[in-house]
Amino acid sequence: MSSGRTGSVVSSSPSFGRYSDEPVRLLQDAGLTVELVERGDTERLRAALRTADAWVAGFEPVDSTTLSDAPELKVAAKCGAGLDNFDLDYLRERGIAVVSVPGGNSSAVAEYAMAQVLALARGVAVNDAAVRTGAWKPHVGMGLAGRTLGIVGFGAIGRHLARLAKAFDMQLVVADPFLDATRGAADGVQVVELPTLLATADVVSLHVPLSDATRHLIGEPELAQMQPHALLVNDSRGGIVDEQALARALAAGTIAGAAVDVFADEPAPPDLPLLSAPNLLVSPHTAGYSDSALATVTLTCARSILEALGS
Repeated sequence: MSSGRTGSVVSSSPSFGRYSDEPVRLLQDAGLTVELVERGDTERLRAALRTADAWVAGFEPVDSTTLSDAPELKVAAKCGAGLDNFDLDYLRERGIAVVSVPGGNSSAVAEYAMAQVLALARGVAVNDAAVRTGAWKPHVGMGLAGRTLGIVGFGAIGRHLARLAKAFDMQLVVADPFLDATRGAADGVQVVELPTLLATADVVSLHVPLSDATRHLIGEPELAQMQPHALLVNDSRGGIVDEQALARALAAGTIAGAAVDVFADEPAPPDLPLLSAPNLLVSPHTAGYSDSALATVTLTCARSILEALGS
């Protein structure tokens, strides 16, 4: 039943209201209209923002340019934790509340990262392609037991990944400026500096937010520090890794393989050199897209919007 409130919510998020209508119905039952805008439909988004009270943003910039003609906006929301595309200073100046769902999809991302580690290490895609082309030649992969997993960033996702990796008897090293040795020991991980992690880990998995400090955190010098048999997984943000440097490292055999779920520009352009690199697994920013995670994140986002609007 409607609360009697009027107003509108526009979403350009690739997940909100796309896989379940429950979060949309929650907002509608509170008296709000909801408009879902397809990704890339800039004109329709700008038109909808002119009268919107809340915006569930995707990956487009949420800044003074985008919101120059959105006088009614009171809430800027994200179905997830990453706010690197939000100009928080500008939103604060405008008095626009910021809503996010930190930790809501951490288990889904960690599970996906573990799946990528397994697929890379054991050559799942290589074996699949071989059979489909008539080559019955088993690929000898890397066993994980006793190997070292290096986790860069030890927030909710990194911690969950550590628990999964322990089940495979992997050794764990972590690089995180906000984690000290005592806390790391309590979590059963060894805290090291990034260069040490890169030099010792058999698998490196990235789980840090994108900021000025982390942009191109992994570039040519860092890739050169890794072992030739090592694998790299990036499920954080595309800008964390220098894509050109990664393409060169894979082509030269500097590292053995990589799995990439995120790109500096999304959707990734088909002619991106990285996509032609060998021993690479790619996916369309889907690590957080499990059924349970989507249900939790989108409903939490909708409830937080209502709370921020005072409904």
